[in-house]
Amino acid sequence: MPTDKPRFTIVVTDELYDKINDFRFEKKFKSQSKAINELIMIGLNSLLNEDFDIGPNFSKQEINIIEKYRDLDEHGKKMVDFVLEEEHKHCQGKQRIIDPIDQDADEFLKEIHKKESETNARSHA
Repeated sequence: MPTDKPRFTIVVTDELYDKINDFRFEKKFKSQSKAINELIMIGLNSLLNEDFDIGPNFSKQEINIIEKYRDLDEHGKKMVDFVLEEEHKHCQGKQRIIDPIDQDADEFLKEIHKKESETNARSHA
C-alpha cells in the first residue's frame, strides 16, 4: 500500500528483529511498520515521562554510578568530571591539555588545598 509519509530503513540484530515481531503478533498489529511505530512512540513517551530505563548495555554498577552522579549538585558534578577527565587522560597516557573547565577545577582544587593548609597551620600554631 503506497504512502506519502516519510520512510527510512534501519538495520537491527536478529534478536531485536525477533522481539519486534513478537511484539507485533502479541499486540495483533496488522503490519510490522505499525508495530515499530508503536514501539517508537512507547520509547519516546517513556523518555518524556522520565521513566527511561538505561538499558541492558550498562552494568548494575554503571547504573548505580549514573544515579549517584545525577543526585550531585553542581559542585559535586564539577569535581567528578574533573577527576574522571584526569584519570582518563592518565590511563590513556596522553599529555594533559588544559581547557577552561579544567582551569576552573584546578583553581577550585588549589583553593581547597590553600584553605586546608591555612587550617592546618592555625591548628598547629
